[in-house]
Amino acid sequence: MQRLVILFAFVTVALAGIVIASCDSDKNGGPVVVLDLTQGPRDLSGDLSGDLSGPSDMSSSSSDMSGCGDMECNPLPLHNRTSGVSKALRRVSFDGYIAVGDQGALTTSSDGITWTAGSFGAFASKSFTGVAASSTATNHYVAVAGDTIVYSTDGTSWTQASGNGVPTSATDIIWSGSQFVTIGNGGVFGTSTDGAAWTTHAGGSGFANTYAFSVTYTGAKYVMVGSLSNGPFVATSPDGATWTAQSGISNATSQGLNFVAYGNSLLVALGGGPSPCDIVTSTDGVTWTKQASETTLSLFTVGYTGSLWAAFGYNGLVFISSDAITWQSGSPVGNQSIYGMTNAGPRGLVAVGDVGAIVTAEK
Repeated sequence: MQRLVILFAFVTVALAGIVIASCDSDKNGGPVVVLDLTQGPRDLSGDLSGDLSGPSDMSSSSSDMSGCGDMECNPLPLHNRTSGVSKALRRVSFDGYIAVGDQGALTTSSDGITWTAGSFGAFASKSFTGVAASSTATNHYVAVAGDTIVYSTDGTSWTQASGNGVPTSATDIIWSGSQFVTIGNGGVFGTSTDGAAWTTHAGGSGFANTYAFSVTYTGAKYVMVGSLSNGPFVATSPDGATWTAQSGISNATSQGLNFVAYGNSLLVALGGGPSPCDIVTSTDGVTWTKQASETTLSLFTVGYTGSLWAAFGYNGLVFISSDAITWQSGSPVGNQSIYGMTNAGPRGLVAVGDVGAIVTAEK
């Protein structure tokens, strides 16, 4: 099986701004991740032939983020939930909660509290890195795993999308309210109104050798983040079909980007090393400003509850902020790394991670 060593990047969607996360780096300045074409990204820790469970940098967080300051350590009530699965969960979406991950990991919930493990059936060997849910689309759920896109009306029976228009690379997916949009490595994008019939779009020459990790929608444009030559990569699109690479990100950070979220009319991103992690913000996805260099440990995902930002990462690492500029450490939520989250639904946040970890933060 082909394996690529790449910069690790994540991206998450919140209410009204964008946030991106990553941290530990390799000798070339980016976090190291192994990506199978049929499996989701994992941190590298020590012996690569064994379980890929976490980054090798075990140093403590910087003094800027070591205390709770004028905020309580956990102003959000955080709860660990039982997912019913034992593999890593990589992404979660809501219109009815659904979380997906490594080796066919799948679990669903109506309220974010009680979860029921499911199966991808014939696609159970695939490792899914993105999922989107929509109660208004013909097919309510669509999940992506590299060269495979599957869809379902009920989250139980899954069908593979086929045809000439299906993207050959899909690393993340989002539902905008009118269409599903996928992003992929090398500038491969896809759009679909139902998850079954797809149109592929090319990003152009500026997208060669790029790695795409996360996509969000602001209500006016799509924003994707990733890495290029161990540095950051950001692109925006008004419609999911025509994409423009945004070079302004290089003025704010030299780090690859893991995860992107939107909330409170602000775009916020967490860079990917070398440590400390950069935090950058933007109001339009074009011009970015570096706000802080924070923890030396990996942050993988971030989201906005409507009043607070919450960033999660390695071994249950938690950081919180009221403005996405000043961040303070919170109490860890268990010892499992957290990789993806959503702010939609009845819970304030639902975050997912290693060995089926699910954490909810109440509104």
